[in-house]
Amino acid sequence: AATQAHGTTTFTNISHVRVKETDRVFEMSERLNRLGCKLETGEDELFVHGPTPIKGGTVSSAGDHRIAMAMVAAGLAAEEAITITETECVAVSFPNFFERFEACGARII
Repeated sequence: AATQAHGTTTFTNISHVRVKETDRVFEMSERLNRLGCKLETGEDELFVHGPTPIKGGTVSSAGDHRIAMAMVAAGLAAEEAITITETECVAVSFPNFFERFEACGARII
């Protein structure tokens, strides 16, 4: 949602998610940059500049269910299809995530 908001969305106090299973700030920013989003990161903050078009492409979840689900959400606003690899990890926290998204009209292939 932040990529489509007008102006800059600021996330602060996020350094604790850099030391989880993956550095989620780094992993998310890498994927969003690859998809054409404009953002900047700091040690404890993330700045997302919007609105920006989200391009299609292929991204990996890095085995992190949160990243996989965030990339699916990004796909809803994308101009072209986004292929997400390593999505099996989503079952850890939301086993029927993909079915729910399809029920809302999203196209999951």
